[in-house]
Amino acid sequence: MKTSDKNRVFEVLKRNEVFHIEKVKYEELTAPMGLISSIEIIGTPFVFLIKPESRFNRYKCQYTKYAPGFPRSKMLPLNEGVEFDIHGLIETLEKWITNEVAEYYIDLATIDLWEEYNLLTNSNVVALDYQTKSMFEDHEQIQLIEVINDLQAQLSIHIADSEQERKLISENFDYLKEALKRLNKFDWRGVLVSILIQISGSLALDHKNRTMMVELFKNAFANFEYLRFLLN
Repeated sequence: MKTSDKNRVFEVLKRNEVFHIEKVKYEELTAPMGLISSIEIIGTPFVFLIKPESRFNRYKCQYTKYAPGFPRSKMLPLNEGVEFDIHGLIETLEKWITNEVAEYYIDLATIDLWEEYNLLTNSNVVALDYQTKSMFEDHEQIQLIEVINDLQAQLSIHIADSEQERKLISENFDYLKEALKRLNKFDWRGVLVSILIQISGSLALDHKNRTMMVELFKNAFANFEYLRFLLN
C-alpha cells in the first residue's frame, strides 16, 4: 500500500468508536494471493485484508463477517478487473466496522437473560420445592425479611455504583418483602428469581458481578438453618 493510503486507514481505525486503536494489529504479509496488509482486531475473530492490485493505490479487500463460524467475505469488488481506489477502500472499511464489528461488540455486551436465569436457578440458591404451595408462617416472614435486608445491604455495598442503583435495589427488595404476605412459597420463588434477573439486567452487571451477586445471595440465606427449603 502507498504510505499515504496506509495513513488514511490508520486514521479511520483511530477515530472509530467501536474499538480502541490499541486493539488493532497491523501486518504486511506475503500470502498465496500475493502481498497483503492484514488488520486484526486482537481478541476477536475479525480480520480485514487489503491486497494491492494493478497499482499500489488500487485495491481489493476481504474481511471477516459477523455470522455463524465467522466466515470470510468474497474478495471485493466482486467484478473482475474492478478495483477500489482509496476512497472505495475506506468506505468498505467503515461499513465493515459499523455493520460487522460493531454488531459483534453490541451482542457481546448484551446480557443473556437465559444465562441469567440458568445461573440463578442452577446455582441451588433458589431451589424451592415446587410442590410447596403453603403460605409463609409469621416467623418465616420475619426471618426472611432479615435475610433480605442483609442481602440488600451487601448488594448496595458491593454491586451498586450510584444512589439510583441503590434505590432500584431497595424498591425491588421492598416488593419482595411485601410479597411474603400474599404469595405462597412456590409463587414467591418465581418473584424472587425475576427480581434478581431484573436487578442484574438493570445494573448491566458483567459476569464477575453477576456471579458475586449470586454468591452474596447464597451466603445470606445459608446462615439460617430454618431456610433449608430454599437450598438443595
